[in-house]
This record gives sequence, C-alpha cells and structure tokens, in this order.
Amino acid sequence: MKTWIYYLIAFLIAVDNVFVSKRIGFLSVDRLLEIMIFILFFKSFLNELRTNSFFKKFCQFLMVFIILKFLMNLRFLALGEIESLDIVRDLFKGFTFIIFSFLFVIIIKEGTKYLRVISWVHLAILIFSLLHHPLSPIAGQVQDFKEILLTSNDSQMGEADLSNEETYIEHGLANRFRLSGPFAFAITFSYFAISSFILNLYLFMKTRKKFYLVVLGLLIVTAFLSQTRSLILGLFIISAGYFLIIQNKNARYKFNLFVASLFSILILALVSSSITSIDSRVTSADGTGGGSDNRPMLWATGILAVVENPFGVTKTDYDKTRQAMFEVSGDSSILHLTSHNGLINVGFQYTFFGYILFGAFVYFLLKRTLKLPRDYKILFLLSLFGYLVHTSFHNNFILYADYPYLMVLILIGYANEIKERARKEKLSSN
Repeated sequence: MKTWIYYLIAFLIAVDNVFVSKRIGFLSVDRLLEIMIFILFFKSFLNELRTNSFFKKFCQFLMVFIILKFLMNLRFLALGEIESLDIVRDLFKGFTFIIFSFLFVIIIKEGTKYLRVISWVHLAILIFSLLHHPLSPIAGQVQDFKEILLTSNDSQMGEADLSNEETYIEHGLANRFRLSGPFAFAITFSYFAISSFILNLYLFMKTRKKFYLVVLGLLIVTAFLSQTRSLILGLFIISAGYFLIIQNKNARYKFNLFVASLFSILILALVSSSITSIDSRVTSADGTGGGSDNRPMLWATGILAVVENPFGVTKTDYDKTRQAMFEVSGDSSILHLTSHNGLINVGFQYTFFGYILFGAFVYFLLKRTLKLPRDYKILFLLSLFGYLVHTSFHNNFILYADYPYLMVLILIGYANEIKERARKEKLSSN
C-alpha cells in the first residue's frame, strides 16, 4: 500500500471533530473518507480479527453495544420517540467507532512515525488555539478563518454560535474567553486535549524526544485557557501521578521534566490575567462564567431516570423524573439540563443493561492494563482514571460521543502486543 494513505489516515484521526461541519448527507467529510479507507483495508480488518486477540475482543464489545442501542431504539420507534432514520444513523455511528479504532491499529503497526504525524497535527491545532485567544495580536483574523471552518454546507445542520467569542476577542475580554481552538465548543476541545495529552505522554515515554514535552506543555497551557476545570483536574491526575510514581528518574529525565515544567509556568505567567481574574471559571469558587449548575442534583436525576426506566429513558420519562426532582429540590436547572456525567449517560444510550456491559468492558481493559510493564501500567491506569474524572462533569463519553479516546484504549492493546512479542523472542533465543 502507498505510504501516502497512511499519512492520510493519521491526519484524519488527528483532526477528528475539526471538519464536522463539512458534510455529505449525515456524514462529515473526514468520516466518509475513513469509511472509504476501511473498505479498501477490509481484508486487513478481517485478518486483524483473526490474529489480534485484543482487537477481536474489543470489537466484540463494540458490537454488543451497537446491538443494545439498536434494541432500545426499536422500542423508542414503537413509542414514536424517534424515526427510522435515527436508527440508521445510530447503527452507522456505532460501526464508525470500530472503523476509527481499526484505522488507528493500522498506523500503529506501520510504525511510530505515523503517531508522530498525529502529534504534529495536534501541535498545529494547539498553535491555532493560542493564536485565537484574545491575547493574540491576530485573534480577529483567526476568528474569521474559524467561522469559515465551522460554516456548514448542510442547511439542516445548525450553525455554531461564535458570537460570544467574537465579542470577547473584539473587546479583549481574555478573562471571559474559553479557548476552543478550531472546535465549536471548549468542551469538544477538552476531549481532544485529554486524549492528545495521553498519546504524547506515551510517545515521550517510548522515545524520550523533547518534542513531545513541548506538546505536553502547550496542552497544559491551553487547558487552563479553556477554563475547563475537569480537564485541568484530569491532566493534573495523569501528570502528577506519572511524575511521582514512574520508575525512570535519572538526571537527564529530571532535567527534561524541569524544562517542561518551567516552559509551562512561564507561559502561564504571561497569560495570568486570563486565569486569575475574579471572573475566571478556573479560580472562581462559585462557578462564575457558566459553571454554577448543581451537578450532584443533575447526576441524581439522571441516575433515578435510568433506574426507573431500565429499558430506555424516553423524553417523556426524563421530563417526569425531572419534574419530580424539581419539586423535591427546588433547583430549576434540573428542568433544563441533562445529567452532565458521561458515565451516567451510558444508561441513557444503552439502557440500564449498558452499565453491566460497560463494567465488563472496563474489567477487560483493566485486566490487559495490569499485564503491562510497570511504567506503562501506571500510565494507562492514571489515564483511565483521569478520563473518568474529566467525563464525570460532561455529557460526552467513550462509545457514543468521543472518538479520540479510542486511541488510548487501542494503545493498551498495542502495548500488550509488544510485551508478548518480546516474551516470545526471548523464549526463542533461549
């Protein structure tokens, strides 16, 4: 196969959610290209299922999730909650998770250089994001480009509302600005950032190249500028845990960490006005700037709705639960906001039985993670926990609304494959 196609795959994986507004039918252009490449590599996909035990089991889990979603949707269709086209879309979406995962498997097997391509594209996204911030002298021009990027060619797709960003850039309101880069929302950026952080930390462990430290430093800076507290907490858990527990702590390694930390602190100091203001979401205890909803009550409402409706929560069911919880608590945010917890939303996406399936999926991942060499085991355990913390405050979650984190899960399997290969080579040499 031509080398360029692997570079294309790496690029498509790296820009997930960037070109979401450019569509053909209900598919974004990048997703459509991924499907076409998957068809081209279909024989390799079947071979991977035969020879790669991790990927085979991984795909089996995804298939069961797809079937569970399909059965729930059939019930919703009978109740008049959704239309037939919604079922088709959800089926297609489920299979695209498998396709995305497989394409990442392909480029891993072709070599680290394609993972480096992803990292370079992520660096470009981070630079774009920083240039878009009100403190940048060309923020207005970058904003114009972003508007073109997010303008949809599909009249039925709602346009992203960038009016707040425009106002903050025009008036230099850095303390109110939530960095989102080329994405429509700061939350979308946060899901990109946490997966990119884990990928680049993995590549740094593997290669010890300072380039990845630069990317990690920029991810920390942009996390603060996004003013997404769950992202900052998630990155802190992963990085602090890694630096404290990891085994390799020689002088050169410590120097690299010191340089990376100093680099991040200096940049943060330069933009301190945007994160230390009383109006900042990062430093404001009362949640100024849009974070004042009562998350625990939203979580409780979501859990109660799933428990009361184990075969799927319809809109009518959810409204009834919301009203009942509002009468008890008096918190009006319950009537308008969803659970804001990715794990709780598993029940909304896959019925109550989705929790059981998800528990088995997590057990499968943990079992494979615990077999890894010490440093990689620590990395992926911290990554799983940090991701869970981050997604506990937002609606998106792996398996129904977050593609980039699939890279992290596939890396667990790849790290296992490397270990097994080394074990077999050692046995054969003896």
